[in-house]
Amino acid sequence: SNLKIETASAFWRLVEEEPSLMHGSGEGHDDFADADTACFEFHIRHFSKLAGQNSAADEAEEDHDELEFVKDNVLLHTLSVPLMHRLLSSGLVKIHTAPLKVVVKRFAKAHTVGQPHSAYQDLWASLRPPAVLFNRDHRDSLLPVGEVTVRSFL
Repeated sequence: SNLKIETASAFWRLVEEEPSLMHGSGEGHDDFADADTACFEFHIRHFSKLAGQNSAADEAEEDHDELEFVKDNVLLHTLSVPLMHRLLSSGLVKIHTAPLKVVVKRFAKAHTVGQPHSAYQDLWASLRPPAVLFNRDHRDSLLPVGEVTVRSFL
C-alpha cells in the first residue's frame, strides 16, 4: 500500500466523496472497492497514530491503556462521521476502552464545533457501545472466540 499516515484519512474521505467512484461501474468500481478496502485496513492497522498517539510511545507496545494522545491536528478528525462509525462498528480497533473513549469524544467534539451541545451528545452516543462494537475488547466479550461452525449452534 502506498498510503501514508499524513494523507490516509484525507484520501479515504476523497474516495468516499468522489461521485464517479461512488457510483461508477466496471473498472473504476473495482478500483474504488480496492481503494476503500485498503483505506479501511490501513486505518485499523494504524489507528493509534492516526488518532494522535504521541510519537514517543512505542509503536510495538500492545497495552494501549497508558498511551497519551495529542489534542490538536489529529489526522483521524479528517474522516467523515460515517467512516469513523464504520471503523468503530468493526470492533477491530486495537486500543483499550478508556483511551479510545477519549479519542472518540475528541472526534465528536471536532465534528460538532459551533453546533448545540445536543449535537455533540448525539454523535458521541452514536460512536460508542451499544451503537458500535467499538474495539477488540468489546468485540471479544460479545462474539464467540474461535471458529464458529454449524455445530456451535447444535
